[in-house]
Amino acid sequence: TTVIDLPEAPVEQVAKALVNRAVTFGQQGNFDTEIADYTTVIDLPEAPVEQVANALVLRSVIFKDQLLIDKSVKDLISALHVNSNSPDINLTPLWNKLGNLYLDHSVHKDKALKAFLTGLKIEKNESKDYIHGNLIWCHIISGNMHSAVKQRNHIDQLPQTGIELIDAAIAIKSDNYGLSIDHLKKALDTNDPELWTSFKDDLLRLVRLMKQSGYGEKLLDWLESNSYKLKHAAFYHAVDAYISSDDLLKNINPETRKIAQPIYDWLDLDNIEISD
Repeated sequence: TTVIDLPEAPVEQVAKALVNRAVTFGQQGNFDTEIADYTTVIDLPEAPVEQVANALVLRSVIFKDQLLIDKSVKDLISALHVNSNSPDINLTPLWNKLGNLYLDHSVHKDKALKAFLTGLKIEKNESKDYIHGNLIWCHIISGNMHSAVKQRNHIDQLPQTGIELIDAAIAIKSDNYGLSIDHLKKALDTNDPELWTSFKDDLLRLVRLMKQSGYGEKLLDWLESNSYKLKHAAFYHAVDAYISSDDLLKNINPETRKIAQPIYDWLDLDNIEISD
């Protein structure tokens, strides 16, 4: 704050201080003020390109968490534009984020496909499996199972949790509920912390597919009979609300509901129109 308030402070230092302060506000749960500081950086005359791009990406994450998908998409597109003349910046993570937004919450599956393919094309690192995995999910959700299965056979570095979820999705799209559940069980029983971070979206994508395929109630019964209602209470109750009724969230304890509500909200927000 001291640097920010100095009238003669270099703009580079002010921008950096604002971003750092914004992150601190976010850690404290003060998201409105966090967004305000990012916005100040974005609008700051002569702010360094890398700081503006960073603020746009970080603000897009907050908008995504708040399910303000349209705003999140616009910030990512702006960040890609700002970084377009920076050859040393790896843009693949931004294309991956953009593709996920289009895939998970919009009607624009074609734009998701384009984003993932662009990210794969420019990927500078040897490992492309995370964005490759999302490309497979795009094919699955779009109903292009031939491409999904073909791409699945070329993944070799994706963690096993991610592979199990993809295989579960391919199975359910083939109307093989039993095989899908076998793969889901392996994913849930891995104790892999990435299941609830990197692969959380994949898990929720699978839940959507099961409901769309007519296996929602069967999934709920299986989760309860295998004690996942206790092991992963927030996840179970979010799925229950999504498949049965959102009113069910009102009947669980506040601590569990606090975690379950965002999961339910993610599941429920699908196929919206996004203007670029």
